[in-house]
Amino acid sequence: MSIECLNNALKVEGLTPTKKFVLVILANYADQKNTCYPSYQHLADMVGVKNSKHIGKIIKELEQLGFLKIKSRFKNDGGNTSNEYLLTIGGVLQTPMGLSAPIPTLSRPPNTKEDTKES
Repeated sequence: MSIECLNNALKVEGLTPTKKFVLVILANYADQKNTCYPSYQHLADMVGVKNSKHIGKIIKELEQLGFLKIKSRFKNDGGNTSNEYLLTIGGVLQTPMGLSAPIPTLSRPPNTKEDTKES
């Protein structure tokens, strides 16, 4: 588990609770290279969502927002297996074109020294 990746996922703001939960679960599974391989069905079971297609939509949205990159993986016989996810949380986030929802951001702890300065 990558503690840094998990901490960054917990600081993300502006996502729905389900999307943030999926991001946190992915970060929890991430190794030291910030990669993980859970299936849609496994994530759906963890989140409590009945339809794993909903997880696929969430993951694609997280990719569009710049939180992760998806790499398809295949078995030796050519069949599909779970995707590889490279989490890019805390990196430079690109603003997706045409996005109408607020851009999620990492929260910052308040700077008490700055807060106490008089104007």
